[in-house]
Amino acid sequence: HHETDQDQLRGLRLAGADPAVIYLSKAAANFLIVTTVELIALAAMTVFFDVAIPQRPAMLAVLLLATTSIVGAGTLLAALLAASRMREALLPVLLLPLSAPAVMAAAAATARLLSPTGGPVLVEIRLLLAFTALFLAAAVLVFDYVIEE
Repeated sequence: HHETDQDQLRGLRLAGADPAVIYLSKAAANFLIVTTVELIALAAMTVFFDVAIPQRPAMLAVLLLATTSIVGAGTLLAALLAASRMREALLPVLLLPLSAPAVMAAAAATARLLSPTGGPVLVEIRLLLAFTALFLAAAVLVFDYVIEE
């Protein structure tokens, strides 16, 4: 059952919960789920493909910022599409182009960090940071309008 079916969002709003807190809570829960899947995937990658994950702060920054960017966009889109009958089909179709800058920056940075020659990834981290800050700020500001009926 979806939130609109059980009126949880309506209950949270009637209880006086701040829409920004609702959004950030949903995003934090989604972040934990996606991070868990990422950690499992990283472990599998090191075992099956014999790839050494760099123990550098830049790698951690790329993973955390990319995850936050994609989760932030996905959480807002999921709320926007909650009342739609086509929500399961529309979410990936809309999320992919919206999160493309974060995905491309994270992929470029990860490729560089995993490369034997390496190289700086400051440009990609700045892009991820900007996208994350912009999207989270916009989502917090508009979430009140998104969850209105």
